[in-house]
Amino acid sequence: MGRPFLSARYLVLLSVVVVFGTTSVAAQPSAPSPRAGTAAAYQHGIYLVFPFENAGASPRLDWLGEGLEELTIQRLSGAGEQVYSHAGRLVELERYGLPRSSKLSRATMLHVAEDLDADFVVFGRFSVDGTSLTIESRMLKVSPARLLPALQETGKLDSLMDLHSRLVWRMLSSYDRNYSLSLAEFTKRQRPLRLDAFEHYIRGVLASEDDARLRELREAARLEPEWPEPDFALGEAYFLRRDYDSALLWYAKVPKAHDRYVEAFFATGVCRLLLGQPDHAEEVFISLQEALKNNRVSTADLPEILNDLAIARARQGKTAAAQADFRRAADLDPDEDRRISAKPRSASRITRKTGRC
Repeated sequence: MGRPFLSARYLVLLSVVVVFGTTSVAAQPSAPSPRAGTAAAYQHGIYLVFPFENAGASPRLDWLGEGLEELTIQRLSGAGEQVYSHAGRLVELERYGLPRSSKLSRATMLHVAEDLDADFVVFGRFSVDGTSLTIESRMLKVSPARLLPALQETGKLDSLMDLHSRLVWRMLSSYDRNYSLSLAEFTKRQRPLRLDAFEHYIRGVLASEDDARLRELREAARLEPEWPEPDFALGEAYFLRRDYDSALLWYAKVPKAHDRYVEAFFATGVCRLLLGQPDHAEEVFISLQEALKNNRVSTADLPEILNDLAIARARQGKTAAAQADFRRAADLDPDEDRRISAKPRSASRITRKTGRC
């Protein structure tokens, strides 16, 4: 059983509907306009972030490559931008048959971004000299293709959080002079985060062994109990171990206002199905469907939701409703497996219909 997600392309849109409720996504397909006071001339976009290259730092700092990817995703999201998640990127690489550790050319990154309808690609590199850290970021505009000048920040390694926040703000403000947030305003929107907790979280996400993954993620959750990222990752980890009761406890900690809430909520429905609780699973999938329809999102039905809703109804003896849901799911995606949708490809679809990836 794979991860209980929806696919990267549609996860952007669905989370905006669920998180922001009355946002008119159909009218604003490229940005949920989450911030007040933003200059009308500023153009939002959808970002796809890749790991930063280790350009000479010790191998013990290899975790920073995907760490800077994740931190960039969080900074952009905190500032109200739409951005594909780390998991969404991995789903797309898997579709291309590329391992997660692949070093991609700019042409390949551009091609992936085009397939995902992203507007900007972000990548970069980092190096360490003693206790001094240098981060360089690049932004590639997708259409028309244009590589923007490199930006660089240098400072103490233990000042990574502030250093990186300033770099992302410079990236946004240097691209568009109409960007309305000052550095102080941008920084205020970011969650204060302990560096040690962040390192434990990234090491947990990257860990190849279950015990190491759980140990690192639990430590991150202990150090930053109000930070939802380790909670979501622990939900995933327990789901993959088929410990669905534990997965439910961690998924439930993800707050509704968080980017990963939609995925976590969908996952609770899958857990309920696998625990033999189809009535509770039905409630989850109906709620997701209604969130889309109530906000008049075009093509609101998602095959993964319909498929699992059909299974939940069939297990309760609601045969007619289940058959109708199965037929609708088959019409939308004839190739979709009619077993419980808990595969990595399903994780990325829900966000595109709700706003964040």
